[in-house]
Amino acid sequence: ILIAALVVAVAWHRYVLLEEETNTPFPAIHGPQVLAYFGKILLLVAAVIAIAFCISIVIGLLSVLGQVFLALYIPMGLVLAWGFYRLSPILPAAAVGKSLTLREAWDTTVPYSTALFALIFVTFLVGLLVSLAFMLLAFVPFLLVVAAFAVNWFFMMLNISVLTTIYGVSVEGRKI
Repeated sequence: ILIAALVVAVAWHRYVLLEEETNTPFPAIHGPQVLAYFGKILLLVAAVIAIAFCISIVIGLLSVLGQVFLALYIPMGLVLAWGFYRLSPILPAAAVGKSLTLREAWDTTVPYSTALFALIFVTFLVGLLVSLAFMLLAFVPFLLVVAAFAVNWFFMMLNISVLTTIYGVSVEGRKI
């Protein structure tokens, strides 16, 4: 599933950013770009985990002082998602065969910081609405399985499209 998701992500980025098309119903497999994309995902995840670790230490120290700061983990999630989006241009860059460092990605997304934070809230609300709809399907297992597949596909493509848009706007200067 991971390999298929990587191939689809790379193909989608290339389709939108390079206008690359195939004559088959399946995406072209760009091996070097898929491997580079996977490597950049690992780098991005490591960066987000490092940030989460640092924030967790601060929250833990505050909790030791006598206060329970579990509610701070929700804003922490928002900060981590924001950081992920700010650093995400490295992924589409890898898909189209370009090199972009974490620092360069961070710098190119500075003008869009507020918009990316707003995007996190919208994505969260859409996810919440979909979760509520899933609760209605819980009584019909077959529909739940079919809906889960469709919704997972939708959210994967939505997130890949968001990453493509962030790259196109922040790095390439495209208009939405």
